[in-house]
Amino acid sequence: MFFKIAFGGLKHESNGFANFNTELEDFKIMRGRDSIPLFLRKTFSDICFIPTLYARALPGGIVSRKAYEELRNELLFRLENSLSIDGIYLDLHGAMRIVGIDSGEVDLLNRIRDIVGWDIPIALSLDLHGNISPKLLELVDIITAYRTAPHIDWEETCLRAMMTLIRVLRKNIKPIRSIVKIPFILPGEWAVTYTEPAKTLYNKLVEYESNPYIIDTSLLIGCMWSDLPFSNMSIIFIGREREDIVSKLAEKYGEEIWSRRKEFGFEVDALSIEDSLDKAIKLPGKPIFISDSGDNITAGAAGDTNICLSKAIERKCKNVLIAGIFDRDAVEKCFEKGTGSSIRLEVGGKIDNVNCKPIQINGRIINLKISSDGTKLTLLRINGIDVILASRRKTFHMLRDFYEIGVDPRDYKIVIVKIGYLVPSLRILAYKNILALTPGFTDQVIERLKFKNIKRPVYPLDEDFSWTPKAITYK
Repeated sequence: MFFKIAFGGLKHESNGFANFNTELEDFKIMRGRDSIPLFLRKTFSDICFIPTLYARALPGGIVSRKAYEELRNELLFRLENSLSIDGIYLDLHGAMRIVGIDSGEVDLLNRIRDIVGWDIPIALSLDLHGNISPKLLELVDIITAYRTAPHIDWEETCLRAMMTLIRVLRKNIKPIRSIVKIPFILPGEWAVTYTEPAKTLYNKLVEYESNPYIIDTSLLIGCMWSDLPFSNMSIIFIGREREDIVSKLAEKYGEEIWSRRKEFGFEVDALSIEDSLDKAIKLPGKPIFISDSGDNITAGAAGDTNICLSKAIERKCKNVLIAGIFDRDAVEKCFEKGTGSSIRLEVGGKIDNVNCKPIQINGRIINLKISSDGTKLTLLRINGIDVILASRRKTFHMLRDFYEIGVDPRDYKIVIVKIGYLVPSLRILAYKNILALTPGFTDQVIERLKFKNIKRPVYPLDEDFSWTPKAITYK
């Protein structure tokens, strides 16, 4: 059977504590055939995909209203002017917050329903750090989310969403959507799916799907740094025919998660930056990776705090690489000076001036490069410390990111990165990984964060309360 499926997406993980907005220029925007991932086109060669717009940006501050409306309106325009369609598949994040709009996903889906009505089935694939408002389940037919953190199953999740949508179309299924909101917030670093209890709890999803009335299951940790009333954990079960069975199974799963809430925690040593450096220096092997977790760019932090650099200088550390610090002004000055020059700079603390201030450093410019994504990079040496400066917020979580500025993390005793948990490509290199509990917009010491919108009571900010799961179901 031949189907026409409209495809698109607006993906962003928004940090409500950040003091900067995500703007239009921060998004990578794709249109036309190239906006549809190749693996989808190859796998579903019998499906006619109708492209709309696919835009994604690095996690960061709340998306500006102007940026969102421009992207949203173009996607809606392209959808409205497409040929007749049988279904819609959107690849979203789930934690997109807009200035003045709590859930960008709910706003987008509301407007899509205004265009296509209620007879066209809509499927979503989401990040497991998505914040789910129950309203979202009223607007769509299928939701499925990643099951791995670090995320290595994006393609698998997209394929699952598409296969479920095709199944619904072919068999004319009217999906039942059941959600259980658990009053539990946690950093993603507390729920690495290689480790317990997350490993067992995510494996349970497949067991629930063996029930003939269950179509798909998801557990979303949420993004607590979005600071929204629904930034807590979500269970989503998609089923058919038996509303009572679908909701009861979702509630049963909620009971199990709640009973194990105190088992969640860091997979690695989580220490102050001072203790992290002291421990790393004493360890015999290399490289020792230290995660500057409070300035985790992949969760929306500024990427320009200099706290780790300051502490490494104070301790006169040697053979250290810090990757990297976002400082456009410092990078431009280095490019003006040229490779091999000595330079005095103010570094860091220019965006996140809440948790630190710029510091004065004297260094020598070792290398200058423009990366494949157009970012200007500087390798600066300050005694025994090498620092990568970047002209814009940039993650260093793949080996190629380091190679572009001419360094190899395996050559250093200590490598400090502005991420949380290590992705597989760095995990396999690390002699040991330590999580530094640094301040910042992604502070892992959640008691230090000034939450304004999280619904209380919520564990672990509140501990002395009871909770019984209650599913909200749509059909």
